[in-house]
Amino acid sequence: NRMKLACVGPLSPLRTGVAHFSENLLPFLAERFEVQLFADPYPPSEPSLLRVFPPAPISDLASVASGFDAILYHMGNHYRFHRMVFEALWKIPGIVMLHDCVLNQFFAKFALERGNFGVFRRLFELCYGDAGSDEALRFCEGKGDPYRFPMAGVVARRSRGAIVMSEYGASIVRKEAPGAKVLKANHPYFPPDAGAESSRPVFERLKIAPNCFVVASVGHMTAAKRIDVAIEAFARFS
Repeated sequence: NRMKLACVGPLSPLRTGVAHFSENLLPFLAERFEVQLFADPYPPSEPSLLRVFPPAPISDLASVASGFDAILYHMGNHYRFHRMVFEALWKIPGIVMLHDCVLNQFFAKFALERGNFGVFRRLFELCYGDAGSDEALRFCEGKGDPYRFPMAGVVARRSRGAIVMSEYGASIVRKEAPGAKVLKANHPYFPPDAGAESSRPVFERLKIAPNCFVVASVGHMTAAKRIDVAIEAFARFS
């Protein structure tokens, strides 16, 4: 019998790269495991995915968790998409794939929704000790540097192991959760399906030449994107 694997995280139609990543990864996991999906109770937008991997609500996981050999959580920093993932992970530790390693905004919203700053302070101190109390307050007042206190260690400490896709992410986990098991895996390349839409209409709409070399930085344009560094690098490259 093959090992049974529970995969917990957002799915389409939620507009998050974590959902697309998870759905692309599923066929490869299915070659080695018997996979059961757990997601928020909404139908995935891809009918074939629904037929092959019918998802169950995350709230069902607690009652059936003992029937799985392993649980894989897909964790990102979008609060609405990952709140139930984090709550399940906290109750039932498993392997976590950290799609984002700067999670302090997630935990700030987690505490804000409960009207309890003490929750955020305790999670902050889990990573940084008592020295984190003043910094936690500064952060909630909008004065702290969010990239100085990523807080991925909160999740790593509660997990049986963490998977990251960069050395930067691995360094955060090792610093904030000493002794935690961490695996750095390169982000896989998923080739587009044969029936995937052509990029030509997008190029035409944006007036980009068909043979142009294009680089995209997707998401919020924050300091972490280091756009200035990218522009300098491409200036040298060209």
